[in-house]
Amino acid sequence: MTPLFKVLAQKLFRPRVVVTWICATLIAAYAGPFGSFDQYPAGERVLFWALQIGIGIILAYAIRVIIWNKLPDISHVATETVATVAFSLSFTPITWAITTNWIGGAYMMPFSIFGMFGFVFLVAASVSIFVSLLSTYATESGPGIGASDSVQRPPLMNRLPQELRGDLIYLCAADHYVQVYTDRGDTRLLMRFADALNELGDADGLQVHRSYWVARDAVFQMRQCDGRLILLLANGKEVPVSRSYREIAEAEFSSRRAPASESPD
Repeated sequence: MTPLFKVLAQKLFRPRVVVTWICATLIAAYAGPFGSFDQYPAGERVLFWALQIGIGIILAYAIRVIIWNKLPDISHVATETVATVAFSLSFTPITWAITTNWIGGAYMMPFSIFGMFGFVFLVAASVSIFVSLLSTYATESGPGIGASDSVQRPPLMNRLPQELRGDLIYLCAADHYVQVYTDRGDTRLLMRFADALNELGDADGLQVHRSYWVARDAVFQMRQCDGRLILLLANGKEVPVSRSYREIAEAEFSSRRAPASESPD
């Protein structure tokens, strides 16, 4: 399994993603848009929309994982813009092929593939904007009554600009500053590293060096390089593991150790 595929799998198998796929499939199957209600019984509608929505979710996450890895320093707005365009260009021919072959080409004749591209782009852009606004609102309002763990944010996130309040990747101490990296970009905070660690609260991660903290889900490979242990992260960055934290890191990420053949010479 390649490193990028490992990150994609971690993203896709989160409970909220699976629940979203199931709920969206059931809603679409019940509503039966684009003539699917008249064309097929309930069971086949569920299969049809499960396939369409499932492919869409996988493709959307795959594109973002590639962007985070290849272009780790671009802003969240740029990431979502590139991802929306790339998704629309790649998903349109897929959904066109599935729809015309499953529901029937005759039904789709009034629509051109260019019209479908416009529809896919509109939906993708709307979802991107909605998720960004929802994430911002959840961060601003904090966990309320009945709020789930998925929308709770560590206190440190309140120090970040609104557009950067995504999933934490890692922290890095730099002189009197702390560099904070999320899946939406990075920023520098004037504070002690120890204070930043205290403000992480219950964030799921661990310190691996006196100057580094990493999120568990952000680590997809552990490598040995010239006797040093290196963690390769979801955004393409490499984080060193100091001798003091080596035993902890090896125990935590043993399943993500790179095979000897993949380790640098």
